[in-house]
Amino acid sequence: MTAQATEQPTTPTEPTDEVDELRRYTPEEVAARGWLPFTARMIREKCYARKLQHHGDGGRITLTADDIRAYNAATARQVPAPRRKSA
Repeated sequence: MTAQATEQPTTPTEPTDEVDELRRYTPEEVAARGWLPFTARMIREKCYARKLQHHGDGGRITLTADDIRAYNAATARQVPAPRRKSA
């Protein structure tokens, strides 16, 4: 095996190059790396229900880094600005 084949992929938030952006991950890989707070089965169920953006490659569910980032951005909670005390 070459060194390139044994490299661990970076997190979806920190791609190292364009190839990392094009890589597709299985629900098992996403769950194992903890990129989404769900099990592989829950990821698949959310994809079937169309609640999670994904790709159906030949009947297999795969997710790109953009899909994972889109879900995380959509479910992020904004911290409200502190209120000013009125005089």
